[in-house]
Amino acid sequence: GINPQGQGPWKIHFSEYIRAAHRMHSPKWKLTNRDLSEGYLTVTDVELRRLLEEAIREKVLKGLPVSVDERICQGLEEYLTPVKRDLEALAAKQKIDLGEVKEGAFPPCIKKMLSEVSKGINLAHSARFALVSFLLQINMTPDEVIALFATSPDFDQDRTRYQVEHIAGATGTRYKPPACATMATYGNCPGEDDLCRRIRHPLSYYERRSIMLKPGAISAAKEGQT
Repeated sequence: GINPQGQGPWKIHFSEYIRAAHRMHSPKWKLTNRDLSEGYLTVTDVELRRLLEEAIREKVLKGLPVSVDERICQGLEEYLTPVKRDLEALAAKQKIDLGEVKEGAFPPCIKKMLSEVSKGINLAHSARFALVSFLLQINMTPDEVIALFATSPDFDQDRTRYQVEHIAGATGTRYKPPACATMATYGNCPGEDDLCRRIRHPLSYYERRSIMLKPGAISAAKEGQT
């Protein structure tokens, strides 16, 4: 459990800490950056509250969906309707068709990975996952993605197909590409450009750059400034 340590920090066992903090990617949450001693580490009041929030969120998610009596649902209809509307809008946004693939809109990380693949350089597992999940998300087909890896020294057609189709959702879960913070954590960020500093996800970079590459986008932007 969590026990007070004097008047200052709180003491928590590393196993409980990992269960609560494993989804948080900021360097300060990494176990290697904590004062681990004899299986315990200390956290501040603010950190403790954040860890508890995450632990509660995980517990609630694991308990869903919950069977609720229809009469209760009817009584909550006025509250449920706007929530359903927001969820539908969110789902529609996540399924947005990014249209034809625009290589010129790729962020620096994806460009670097593609460059290495074309040179026959083997990518680290984290980089390969990031590249495949990104390309699938912007509507490249599994076959198109698989073809990119044909120049890799250890290219195995069947193994690559299995990995790509798994990421694409063959088992029921379609994996999304990692955010910029995660890319940086695994050493897959080659360095930011100006647009990188204004976004938090490679897909956001791609979406914004795609809009900028549309015919007339630059002239329209100039007209809006005048």
